[in-house]
Amino acid sequence: MKNKILRSILGYMLIATMLLTACSSGGGEKTGVDDQKTNATADNGGSEEPLKLDMVIGYDGVEFPQPGNKVETTIEKYTNTEITITPYPGSTLHEMLPTMIASDELPMVISFGGSQLTKSYMINAMKSGTFWELTDYIKDYPNIAQISDLTFEACSIDGHLYGLPKQRGLSRDAVGYRYDWIKNLGMQEPKTIDDLYNLMIAFAEKDPDGNGKKDTYGTCINPLGWFNIYLGGANGWKYENGKMICNRFTPEYQKALDMVKSLYEKGALHPEFSIQNRSQIEALWTEGKAGMYFNINNFAQFVMEENADVHVNGVFSSDKGTFTSAGTGHNGILAISKDKVKDEKTLRKILQFFNDLGDEEMCNLLVLGIEGDDYNIKNREAVPIPDKVDEVGTQVYLPYAAPIAVVYPDLHTMPVKRSYLQQRSIEVLEENEPYAVADPTAGLISETNNELGTDLNTVLSDADTKYIMGEITKEQWLEQSELWKESGGETIAEEFAQAYEVRLNENK
Repeated sequence: MKNKILRSILGYMLIATMLLTACSSGGGEKTGVDDQKTNATADNGGSEEPLKLDMVIGYDGVEFPQPGNKVETTIEKYTNTEITITPYPGSTLHEMLPTMIASDELPMVISFGGSQLTKSYMINAMKSGTFWELTDYIKDYPNIAQISDLTFEACSIDGHLYGLPKQRGLSRDAVGYRYDWIKNLGMQEPKTIDDLYNLMIAFAEKDPDGNGKKDTYGTCINPLGWFNIYLGGANGWKYENGKMICNRFTPEYQKALDMVKSLYEKGALHPEFSIQNRSQIEALWTEGKAGMYFNINNFAQFVMEENADVHVNGVFSSDKGTFTSAGTGHNGILAISKDKVKDEKTLRKILQFFNDLGDEEMCNLLVLGIEGDDYNIKNREAVPIPDKVDEVGTQVYLPYAAPIAVVYPDLHTMPVKRSYLQQRSIEVLEENEPYAVADPTAGLISETNNELGTDLNTVLSDADTKYIMGEITKEQWLEQSELWKESGGETIAEEFAQAYEVRLNENK
């Protein structure tokens, strides 16, 4: 992947050229979506035929909007396209993908989840030329080019990009905590991992909700992964002296493990943390039985008990510094079929379409909807109209955002009037990024990991749980870690190290 600085410079040069061209031709200022933006060039007088673009997407909502709706036609007018979108449930689409690829039944663009990038059939398809290789095109599209290099690396195969990432926050991890409980106990808002640890114990021992009962817990979910990162540990793996080392073989991970074990022993970690499903965990949080929830940034989705005051932060320091976890930065990719898109001119029109969706006008549409229908503007700020839903119970514009937006639209809208938690969901992404620790194996292929990784990771997670609950000793936990090595973990580490070295050499 090309150097991020080079991308930025080229992007700024392109923007400057466009501005100069607009000024010299007497172009007026664009004031909104209704001022049509097309991909037409000066030689054809702005009358270039719309790009006919068909896409297949994964969509798990109730019902995808009917063709010709106001949002879709607004997108088409702005981008000079005629789009046809065929939605399938995500799991159904993933089952269909191998057959679609093998039988040449792909659309022009197909949107699918990142889980497919490690599948052998997809790796083979990408390497054999089923999809356009986009690495050298990205620099020409400034909205797309501003996406983090880490995100591009995470969805590349052997350093080559065969699709556009559907960007989301690079670092989304966050902790929600009951600020009202903190005030009730006369304590301070947490800034460090030690603060988190002490608060969780206090939440379990000191009756923070004031009901006179010992019926609350510090947290409803195992915070081991978060603690490891906050202590300066590796995000999955770390590369050191030519070797790839699994994070559990580091002192930070083992310290985090001991801290969580202590929380369990003190009753601060819910005793059934290992067997509860997601809905049960969320219920403990929303119904006021747990004072802290380790999750991602979007705490605005939870309907809390009455009078709950929740604060959210993503970074907590330790004696080693301040760290948080970087994810892949994407929610799957949009791949472009070489069979259906046969020439570079059409390819570039498609790339321009996705680049245009990153303009503020389109981001406003994808996040907020139609002005006057879904939001109004007051004092240069978008004010969403409450409970504005269509006949199937969802805003008609939202189904377009996740499946087809390359640039994460929430970060590129006009100013929006939001609740505290809605605003924090955006702010946390920006606050986390400078401290984000990447997994060096993101985007790398280990055949052994593809074959055995899930089962081997179960061995590790089971050992963690048993140690935290006091069912095995530290020595037995270490024995399970050695078993992981002998059963294929060591081979995985070697394969990842080799792939990482290839990436290093390519980036020199």
